Amino acid sequence: MSRRKPRPRGGRTVLLSEEVERQLTDTLRLGTPISYAAESVGVSTRTVQRWRSRGYEALVAREAGEPVDESELPYLRLYEQSEQAHAQGVVHNLALIAKSARGGTVIEETTRTYRDAETGEIVTEKSVRRSPPDWRAAAWMLERIGGPEFVRSPQVQVTGANGGPVQIEHTVNLTALAERIHGQIGQVVIRGEVCDDPPLALENGAEGT
Repeated sequence: MSRRKPRPRGGRTVLLSEEVERQLTDTLRLGTPISYAAESVGVSTRTVQRWRSRGYEALVAREAGEPVDESELPYLRLYEQSEQAHAQGVVHNLALIAKSARGGTVIEETTRTYRDAETGEIVTEKSVRRSPPDWRAAAWMLERIGGPEFVRSPQVQVTGANGGPVQIEHTVNLTALAERIHGQIGQVVIRGEVCDDPPLALENGAEGT
């Protein structure tokens, strides 16, 4: 009786097949991040990153004139195809945003048929309604690919409790303030005479005598 071989630890091993490569690249072409593209085909993100890393190493070796092992060719092809698919997705989505910024997309088309009262002929009229230019789409593109001068500076708004105004409380120690002023005054003039150490405060609102 044959004994069953123990299963390897760490979960099932997923092989890089042509079908997995096709599904990944098709998903990336839509602009999907690699993590979601990997999960959509049942592969972990770490696995796809490991595949792409092997493909990148094979690409570097090939560009350096070194021979690439045949076993690394699927990973090399995946890296090249995924990079191209991602670039195509970016270009496609940017084209849609640019088209929205320019406007002019047909959003409604109607056809009207009637008989001309004078000639008796059947007349067909077609009317087309197009989208107006969208400045928000243009602003979005400028902020991201138009250069640093178009980047909007972050704005910070400070509010108090429940979104109300900020309450500022001032607490003044009058005794300490009086002592500080007393120490800074060198000379004061009282009744036309100069006194080096004059009295500071007034008591009960009347001048000291």
